[in-house]
Amino acid sequence: MMELKYGRAGLSGGQVKTFGLIDELLRKGDPKQYRYKGYYLVQYDNEDWDLASFRVNGVPLTTDAFKAFLQLDGSLLAELAAKGRKPI
Repeated sequence: MMELKYGRAGLSGGQVKTFGLIDELLRKGDPKQYRYKGYYLVQYDNEDWDLASFRVNGVPLTTDAFKAFLQLDGSLLAELAAKGRKPI
């Protein structure tokens, strides 16, 4: 799951609680993460994604790295988990 936010906007209190509960339940239902890969906060700064800068869970990504993230690249997801802060 992911939440898209324009600029540096973060999650509201209600979103943190709601998505936190959903994330917890999905992780319990798929503990080995075969299907559920986690919850990610994606921030972008331009509506033209060819020109945008991206941050995923607070980690800046190049356009190519962001495309790899969208394809659920396992090594990139592991790197984000190690470097990034949990959005919830």
